[in-house]
Amino acid sequence: MNIENSVLQIGLSPEELYQLEVNGFSAIMQKVRRHLQGLTEKNAELEKTIGKMQRDLKAAREAQLNMLPKEIKGVPNLRFAAIFQPSQYVSGDIYNVFRLDERHIGIYHIDISGHGVPAALFSVSLAQMLNSNVSSRNLLKVTASAPPYYRLNPPDEVIRLLDEDQYFDNYGIFFTMVYLIMDFTNGQVQLGRAGHSYPLLLRSSGDYTELQNGGIPVGLGLPREDYIDEFTMRPGDRLFLYSDGMIEAVNQEGEQYRSKRLISHLLENRTKPVTEQLQLVLNDIHNFSGQSEFDDDISIVGIEFC
Repeated sequence: MNIENSVLQIGLSPEELYQLEVNGFSAIMQKVRRHLQGLTEKNAELEKTIGKMQRDLKAAREAQLNMLPKEIKGVPNLRFAAIFQPSQYVSGDIYNVFRLDERHIGIYHIDISGHGVPAALFSVSLAQMLNSNVSSRNLLKVTASAPPYYRLNPPDEVIRLLDEDQYFDNYGIFFTMVYLIMDFTNGQVQLGRAGHSYPLLLRSSGDYTELQNGGIPVGLGLPREDYIDEFTMRPGDRLFLYSDGMIEAVNQEGEQYRSKRLISHLLENRTKPVTEQLQLVLNDIHNFSGQSEFDDDISIVGIEFC
């Protein structure tokens, strides 16, 4: 900015500016010019730094997206789909579906407190802990002395083991989750829920059940009393796991989307493929809120037993 113009903007006339110059204020004017030049250079450096941070965050977003499953391989009688939309570049929501053995798959859906980079880094740590390798220290699948020489930890045991680390006391973080084991040869499911949004079991007939049994979130260091829901999925049945960002999206009047509307929309489109069904839900949330981005992370997983 021209210094004379800046002085004029604060109310000095050209005559007053001339009086300043002839009375020995030219040195001050030079200092102000140098100061403004320094601010311009620092602003350029800041814009460069911000640009690099944005590129790094976009790369982190792509890396996180690449970690998430797109399908269930080797299980032809299951259909899997998911929607994932972080509130920022990266998300504290995480999910996975994987083979545990020749009869079972495991699925988890986790919503970590907070948003952005800290929550996303913690989600990566959790994903590394929740793997299907066999070892004495694994949370999901531990060694055993008799054939088949491993044992699958039930969902309530997995939740209890995760809770032992007292994440809130140590890191200021807690999280909600659902973990389930399904026998894909007969559709039998064991499901544990820790403070998470209610899983929705949608029958092919149009009947539905919200699975409300469960304990408190993981990591708070409080006494636990966890439960296992056991049920059987029949051909055409679908199960949905979702984060609270789905139902807490608000419109211009401050009204929340809520689970009732989510369930109604899923029911309305229950004959469509799961992938399309979830995309239509996301479109409806965007239309309801009137915005393309949300204050909370959004994710939903759908699985159909065929």
